Amino acid sequence: MDASGNVETITGYSANIGASVKAGPGAFNVVYGATTMDWDDAVDDGLAVGDKYETNTNAFVNYQWSPVQNVNFGVQYGYFQVEKVNGGDGDASRLVIPPKNPGAQK
Repeated sequence: MDASGNVETITGYSANIGASVKAGPGAFNVVYGATTMDWDDAVDDGLAVGDKYETNTNAFVNYQWSPVQNVNFGVQYGYFQVEKVNGGDGDASRLVIPPKNPGAQK
């Protein structure tokens, strides 16, 4: 809400792109995503938004395969990055190796 009592919206944009390629008994999957928020109007209205996230990006690479019926295996690497309005930033990585039995989930 600005000084006049009007509600101001925050504009945001997001996009993802991905691809999958069969390899051996499974498939490699790659995904990249990005989100950006436009906090300029809020800053112009005098709001304290320095700790808000202005951009978020992530990327994932995984390989999934099914060695036998009703059993899936996979390994996934994810990378995450954030930038705040005040210039602060951060990143993180994650490695996940989950077995999955799709027949057990109903």
